[in-house]
Amino acid sequence: MFGPVDTEWVLVRFRTALRLVLVVALVTVVAACGISGSNSNSKGGGPKIGFVYVSPLPGSAWSRSWDETRKDLEQEFDAQTTVVQPIPENPDVISTLQDLIRKGNKLIFTTAFGYQPFVLQVAKDNPDVNFVVIGPWAQEEERPANVSSVAGNLWEARYLTGIVAGSMTKSKVLGFVSAFGIPAVVSGIDAFQLGAQSVDPAIRTKVVFTSNWYNPPQSTQAAETLARNGADVIAQHEDSIGPLLGAQSAGIHGIGSESDTSDQAPKAYLTGTVWDWTKYASRKVQETLDGNYKNDEFDGGLADGLVTLGRFSDAVPQDVIDKVEQARKDLVAGKLVIFKGPLMSNTGKEILAPGEELRDPAEIKARIIDLIEGTIGKVQ
Repeated sequence: MFGPVDTEWVLVRFRTALRLVLVVALVTVVAACGISGSNSNSKGGGPKIGFVYVSPLPGSAWSRSWDETRKDLEQEFDAQTTVVQPIPENPDVISTLQDLIRKGNKLIFTTAFGYQPFVLQVAKDNPDVNFVVIGPWAQEEERPANVSSVAGNLWEARYLTGIVAGSMTKSKVLGFVSAFGIPAVVSGIDAFQLGAQSVDPAIRTKVVFTSNWYNPPQSTQAAETLARNGADVIAQHEDSIGPLLGAQSAGIHGIGSESDTSDQAPKAYLTGTVWDWTKYASRKVQETLDGNYKNDEFDGGLADGLVTLGRFSDAVPQDVIDKVEQARKDLVAGKLVIFKGPLMSNTGKEILAPGEELRDPAEIKARIIDLIEGTIGKVQ
């Protein structure tokens, strides 16, 4: 489903793990105060399900998206859930997984790409426990029968948020705070810019790469810097709510990412991309209960609801909401193609020839690797 393995993604995720060690040390101090160490729902009488988060609640919009799903599973299955966080993407996760297994968890969601090699090791030793990892599967060894992977395509939702940003900007300058210049991120930035340009071709997007998935102070500062340089709507692709907080402190609008973070920066928030893992996770719980677990690789998007938009704030006019909804319907129906030629990079390189279209997710991830014309920045 995902085509060739994105080796750049693998490398940056492991480098990020080293940076997260400092975060772990800080959060460990307060671990005993709540969910930041380990939190079990003692009321649940149903299946025991474990969750491992790479970045800490409540500051991580990524972990928050998974925590919403965790709560949904408690309601649907009367599940007893255990959360351990934040755990870096290194061998430390092995002991975490082993402890969750000792506590009787029969399904464990490991919510970071870099956990894969360690999950593989633990899964082979525990064939009666099922695991979910973030895909695409990037290990030389095939997935064991008790491991499945999930990922999604954000570019469709990013295109829709670009329409919102393009409709709300007054300066015609947008900002985008990104973690790394990997295909999964770059394709989303480009789609965002194309969505904005569908409103006004003169709009430009200034892009900043922070080289961090989770560093709230750094990403907040990046957003504030973009605001000082003319951007009046800030979007993002990284784990924290830092860019939204930066937009709010600068008195401008922001586009959220990963989960509905409208409550975190209500004065700035317009809408955002949202991961909804619940339908997928429910299926995995039911497979575990039925004893017919499938080690599949699921790749979702707007059509199946894995990726969606958060709520619209009152600042977004109804005609803009209507425009976004029509574009969403056209994307799902295949009437609207985001990546079509002629499409040039911001350095003058031809990405797509006139008349050429990209629809297949694997092709998009393989070929949309440069920032397009209309963006200002360099892939890092």
